[in-house]
Order: sequence, then C-alpha cells, then structure tokens
Amino acid sequence: LTYFIALAREQHFARAAEACNITDFVIALAEFTGTVSTNTLLRNRILAYFVRQNTAVFSGAGTITVYTGVAPANAEAAATGTSLLTYTTATTSWSAAAAGSSALAASLSATAHASGTPGYARFTWTSGGQTYVIQGTCGGPASGKDFILDSATVTSGVAYNLTAATMAL
Repeated sequence: LTYFIALAREQHFARAAEACNITDFVIALAEFTGTVSTNTLLRNRILAYFVRQNTAVFSGAGTITVYTGVAPANAEAAATGTSLLTYTTATTSWSAAAAGSSALAASLSATAHASGTPGYARFTWTSGGQTYVIQGTCGGPASGKDFILDSATVTSGVAYNLTAATMAL
C-alpha cells in the first residue's frame, strides 16, 4: 500500500519510486493472496490519475476499442476477437472520481470498421513509453455491461455511440 499512497501523492511513477527509494516501481499483486482495502480518497486519486489521464502525467489521448468475443483472461494478454470500433478519449471524457468510481462524462461516437457483436472493450493509453490497459465487458443498451453502446450489434461503416462506461475501484 505504501507504493499506492506514494503514487497518489506524487501523481508520477518515477517520483513515487524515488520517494519509496526503489529503482523499479513494480507492484506484483499476482502472488498476493490477501485482501487489500483502500479508502475512498485513495480510490478517487488513483482514478483521477489513470482514468481521467491527468494532463500533468499523460500526454495525448487514450482509446477505447470494442472487440467481438470474450475478453482475454487479463489485460496483459493480447487482444482477441475482431476490432469493431475505436473511440478517442481526452482528459475531459471522464467525470471526476467520486465514491471510488469515474463514469464517461458524455457519449463518444465512432464509425465501425468491421461488423459483429460487441463482447468486450479495452481502454488504453500510453505515457512515457508504457501502455496502460483497462478492459471490461461491452454490450448494447440495458445489457448491464461495463461499456454500453447504443446498439447490440455493429455494422461496418455505420456510426455508433459509446453511451456509458464506469471505471470503479
């Protein structure tokens, strides 16, 4: 937790690593078998840092790409399925974090480059040569998925709106 706190305080990976006197800022939770709890303030800071793409840290826009099929087992694995749509995000694409979550501030629009049924989506952005990925389920209206489109199916050449998405910690 010390590393997360340093990251939230410094809002920069390298400065957080320096503050913790480590040369590589790596958090290995894969081997962790317990439960970690954080307060809402820390969750909100992490979301402000990552999801809202703090302009002091991140440069350029992120993207949300919608794919067919089932999401890979984790966000480290290569994307699978067919890429259907790619939405461009900006710092203002996400609402301010509250109660440990941040929602899409307004609908995003993109034209489909392939046809199919949405299965999952990946929000990706790059900073300092590192690519960050958050993935979740994707579906049409009232589907209860993490990323919501205005249609349950996608046809190439047609514009679709990403109407809702929420990132929660």
